[in-house]
Amino acid sequence: MGLKDPDFVAGHSLGEYTALLVAKGIDLYEAAKLTHLRGKYMQEAVPEGKGSMAAILKLSPEKVEQACDEAKSVGVVEPANYNSKEQIVISGEKQAVEKAIEIAKSMGGKAIMLKVSVPSHCSLMKGAADAFRLKLAQTPIQNINIPLVSNVDAKTHQMAHEIRDNLHKQIYSSVRWYQSVEHMIEQGVDTFVEIGPKNVLSKLISQIDNRVRVFNVDKLQDAENVLKAL
Repeated sequence: MGLKDPDFVAGHSLGEYTALLVAKGIDLYEAAKLTHLRGKYMQEAVPEGKGSMAAILKLSPEKVEQACDEAKSVGVVEPANYNSKEQIVISGEKQAVEKAIEIAKSMGGKAIMLKVSVPSHCSLMKGAADAFRLKLAQTPIQNINIPLVSNVDAKTHQMAHEIRDNLHKQIYSSVRWYQSVEHMIEQGVDTFVEIGPKNVLSKLISQIDNRVRVFNVDKLQDAENVLKAL
């Protein structure tokens, strides 16, 4: 006996395409094609070495936003991933990211530089998003019955035109992950199942709200264990 359909689906950044696939809004071939093109356009948008990303820890979202605002005098830097209320990833031009880190540390925060070649989810990606938009318009995407919680606004969407628009915006907008999790909890969700390697999102969800049940499916045995538990 398997599980019933989920009440909601959500994915972090690239994982939003997997969530849409689970909700039967897109088929596997089209999803794979889109994710390939998304990565290609993003890689081409900013010369290698110009951009960077860093995780800021132990600071509130408001403080991280303040650090980014103060660092904008030297270049583009913006919150990229609102992973939890104590883990915000920033993204932008290398010099501005380094300045934001300096400011964040002076506020009592900690920082970890990320090994990435693309400054994702910031305004430097608008060119990539515009190139990607045409491909999105040509891709068959269906209305869905299972609500998809979008990274862009942490709200549920089921109409194909809204999903397309959000996938376009997602490339240059912040991933509002902790807000998405909080939205689902507010809607009555008390159990989350993360499907994929490692358990990064499971840890984040537990950090966001330790009252909910969280399962991670990495291997076949994990799936069997989840079925037994649920």
